[in-house]
Amino acid sequence: MENYLKDAPSTRDKILHATLKIIGKEGFQNITIKKIADMAEVNIAAVNYHFGSKTNVINEAIKLLNDERTKCFGILEQKELPPLERLSGFLYSYVGSALEYPDVFRNFIYCAINNCLDNNENIVLLRKEGFEKIRDTIIECGISMDNEVLMMKLVQVIGCVQFPILVGKQMEQMTGLDFNEDAIKDKYVDLMLISLLRE
Repeated sequence: MENYLKDAPSTRDKILHATLKIIGKEGFQNITIKKIADMAEVNIAAVNYHFGSKTNVINEAIKLLNDERTKCFGILEQKELPPLERLSGFLYSYVGSALEYPDVFRNFIYCAINNCLDNNENIVLLRKEGFEKIRDTIIECGISMDNEVLMMKLVQVIGCVQFPILVGKQMEQMTGLDFNEDAIKDKYVDLMLISLLRE
């Protein structure tokens, strides 16, 4: 008899993914242990058993999300692909992650405004994984510009990702554009790519 449970997600994974879904849809401020348990289809005791507190669940979920974002930056290292394809793949993946979990990105902005970025997971990821890999890939595309201009372009790209996330639903009300629509998101990423590669 075939074992259909061998690939089933563990209780711990179900809890983490449920937490990320709640963060994505409702934000950090609306997370409760009960909501996590309901979304994961487990009891509250299971959440407490695996994580001990709401803060621990959120922190572990954010680590999981940052692992996913690290994979976005990993696209830039796939040297078997042409550099333009790697850069494009990274942008699509990164923007998709930002749109799926907007409150995580809003938290990054909040930390920037309140000067608490030293240990913020997003800034550590950008320092460790991000700017240098993006810069090197742009250079591989044959784009020639001084490092200062290149870094300014990278800041523009990160800003372009962050602004629609930060503004949220008001962006759609102001512009009539829903950045969660695939066609809109794709055009937006294409425009970012064109801007980034223009000398």
